[in-house]
Amino acid sequence: MAKLVILKLDGGDFQNGFNGTLQIGNEGEHLANIISGKLLLPPNPTMPEKYRRWQSDFSDLDKCLRGRRGSTGVFDPNQILEQCRQSARDLINNFKDWLNSQDSALQNLREKLCQQLGNPKEPIRVIIQTDDAVLKRLPWHEWDLFANTYTQAEVALCPSEYKESGVVQTTEKSALRILAILGNSEGINIKSDRQSLEKLGLNGAAPTFLVEPKRTEVSDSLWEQTWDILFFAGHSSSQNDKGWIFINTTESLTIEELKFGLRKAISYGLQLAIFNSCDGLKLAEDLADLNIPQVILMREPVPDKVAQDFLQFFLKAFTVGVNLYM
Repeated sequence: MAKLVILKLDGGDFQNGFNGTLQIGNEGEHLANIISGKLLLPPNPTMPEKYRRWQSDFSDLDKCLRGRRGSTGVFDPNQILEQCRQSARDLINNFKDWLNSQDSALQNLREKLCQQLGNPKEPIRVIIQTDDAVLKRLPWHEWDLFANTYTQAEVALCPSEYKESGVVQTTEKSALRILAILGNSEGINIKSDRQSLEKLGLNGAAPTFLVEPKRTEVSDSLWEQTWDILFFAGHSSSQNDKGWIFINTTESLTIEELKFGLRKAISYGLQLAIFNSCDGLKLAEDLADLNIPQVILMREPVPDKVAQDFLQFFLKAFTVGVNLYM
């Protein structure tokens, strides 16, 4: 049976360390508290700057990032690449050392953790539950306990407070219903995304495409039909503490502006939202407030080819029944 690990970090900061709770158990069963309330992670005041340094270097790697207009200038690609590799190594090493610090309760509990997790070949769902902006962006998949030992583990994020949504039981559907919004694609190629979804249609899914739609088209589609998956490709960004999707060349939308239609869609079975666009973390946070079950997104800007390949590989695995997290 698959294991579930929830690491909730709901108190503290990088200057003073983080308090929280660690729970482990089987999926669908009561979770046991391994530790609660103590200082789970010690202070690490350099971590936010390590992350910001990597983010700055990473954003220079490709001036054709999905969801961001390229800037002009002359760059030495080899120098940028090496600097990005170095800042990535610095960030990952700092992160691993932090988790494995002798002052870390997680390190002190390592043997007990392994006893609870059991067979390294079993799938494990790891949830990092936090509202801290930097914690959400750290490379949790590099946690060596899961990267090297329990390699069937995958990590996801969750807000510190979350309520399960009640789903209305509807009549059995013959096909997976997908609402695919193909928004403003200036400077990027989202035709590949459409082709990937159309191939999914050959396997019994039923994608409906809205190409550079008006606001009313998006809202009406959420209200008037039932969906299993909401998909967006195009430009997006996190600005002024809100997530924005650019649905055409002149209009943008926030989750707040769609909340009533989204609540209806979620209550009638919407299970998954996929944002194959840049910098979608705020979109996910706003969707989490509506209690959508799962969201897949890019936490950072990504090169266009990466976004295209991600969708192809994900849908290929999804159609043959691979676990969603894996």
